[in-house]
Amino acid sequence: MYATNQSRVKGELLGKIVMTGYNNKTYRIDDVDFDKNAQSKFYLRKEDREITYEEYYRTRYQQRIRYPLQALLMCLPSRRDINRGNTEPIYLIAELCGMTGLTKEERLFYRKLDFKLTKVVANLTGVTPDRRVATLMKFRRRLEGTPQIQQELRSWGLEFAKEPVPCKARILSTFPLMMGPTEIRVTNGDWGRNMQDKKMYASVNLNNWIVLHPRATTDKIRSFVKQIKTVGDPQGVHVSEPRYIALEGDRTTHYIDGLRDQVANGQYNIVLCVLRSHRNDTYNAIKRETLCKDASIISQVITEKNLNLDPGKLKSVATKVMIQMACKLGAEPWKLGKSPLDTKKFMVIGYDTYHDAANKKAVGAFVASINSSCTRYNSSVKIHSANEEISPSFRDHMLTALKAYYTANKQPPQSDLPLPQDIIIYRDGVGAGDIQTVLNVELQGIKDACREASTVFGKDYNPGISFVIVSKRVTTRFFVDKRDRQENPPCGTVVDNTVTLSERFDFFLVSQKVSQGTVSPINCNVIYNSSNLPPDFHQALAYALTHVYFNWAGTLRVPAPIQYAHKLAYLVGENIERVPHEDLAKYPYYL
Repeated sequence: MYATNQSRVKGELLGKIVMTGYNNKTYRIDDVDFDKNAQSKFYLRKEDREITYEEYYRTRYQQRIRYPLQALLMCLPSRRDINRGNTEPIYLIAELCGMTGLTKEERLFYRKLDFKLTKVVANLTGVTPDRRVATLMKFRRRLEGTPQIQQELRSWGLEFAKEPVPCKARILSTFPLMMGPTEIRVTNGDWGRNMQDKKMYASVNLNNWIVLHPRATTDKIRSFVKQIKTVGDPQGVHVSEPRYIALEGDRTTHYIDGLRDQVANGQYNIVLCVLRSHRNDTYNAIKRETLCKDASIISQVITEKNLNLDPGKLKSVATKVMIQMACKLGAEPWKLGKSPLDTKKFMVIGYDTYHDAANKKAVGAFVASINSSCTRYNSSVKIHSANEEISPSFRDHMLTALKAYYTANKQPPQSDLPLPQDIIIYRDGVGAGDIQTVLNVELQGIKDACREASTVFGKDYNPGISFVIVSKRVTTRFFVDKRDRQENPPCGTVVDNTVTLSERFDFFLVSQKVSQGTVSPINCNVIYNSSNLPPDFHQALAYALTHVYFNWAGTLRVPAPIQYAHKLAYLVGENIERVPHEDLAKYPYYL
């Protein structure tokens, strides 16, 4: 196979998840080995002999290979496999694998093809609590009625419960939000309607900005900007008239040339780029040009489709774009009213990793709050040459965050060191087998940075530290039994008994109300707690932080710092593939 075709194959497959029908297992593809095929041999330890992949799959799984000369898919062993002593990669036969999920293009195609079809798929995948419990009970009865299964369970001293396990839960009080001088109460984790006529808690003005657009969209973009001005005023955002640059075409080079000609002198605060249609190559090029150069500038990208809406929908889109642009420049649409953050000077941190299997790299994104209300963040990014989950860069990240916090809070003359009293790290989920490594490497990096800060700032600095692993991929589901009906638990539901592990300081949290399907909780595992913050505080703080993500007027599933870190890691890993300019670190340009 020619090198270009090999590159295309790898581009399509690396990082994808496949399922093998002969054993119903899923695997992540890490490489495609064009030097091996089904007739290649490997050492079979159990039989102490060499065997071809073709023979192995025929004798072990009764699978006949129709195309024995096809390249093999390679999957690296997971950390769990390595801990079990399985250090060799797994090789799969492509024709025996099936792709999982849908690509972005497929989702877009089906959405355009038939709205009813997508609704049917959503109904099938988003199972209601009633249906889910009924299905589980039906499955349990099938197991109970199968003698071979019952015999196997009895041999292990096991049995399935007759009903779902009952457990006690608490519902945390909702947190009020401040918008301008107004305090609002949150209902069902949603306050989108409350924002329409309320001023932002801390607004900015859209001055000195520029719009790059294809010449054919001139009238549409001017109408859209007029709408942005209209929706900005009630929220305290004054929108000045931008400078319009009409491009002769919509090729990537047209946008890059326009940016270099018009934006390089640094006189603008933000640039709005209008694309005729969504194109990854153009979007990525714009983001690289605006975020990674010395003359960096915050950028917002929209498509012409957003300009072709009826007046009602256009106003809604204009509101979202205006808020997003304002936030990227430092606006704070709301903040928590009375909350756990009022008791001390806290720094909350979010960390997430983006894995680039194709290039065998990982992007680690670290965002840290730099104000008392945890509404402003400083960010830093590291690209690791090995596709590793555990980051060796926490010391550097933490020291950068402490310097940013110090700069944002120093008020001379000041005797106290303007640094947080307690640091709470929310780290996107890692497996149980990696927790000790997280403690040895990442937590140690935090401690080393705090010790170094004592030297940097000339005063002893020893904050309390809490390290929380937040897991989204949990299989546990909770239901509220109401009049013989199962319903989703309400926002703020916390479970810290019965289904949690006695050796852990952990809890489950439901922070969102879902309109379709069964709500999925998160699990928060406090693996280190030198701050001595009690369980009630950790639970309330995690829930409170789901309220302060500015790209959504509602509660998130996870604390906001993790979502900010996720957005940053994805932007760098998927779109720009390089570290953004450090001058942008104090702005949420990744929204």
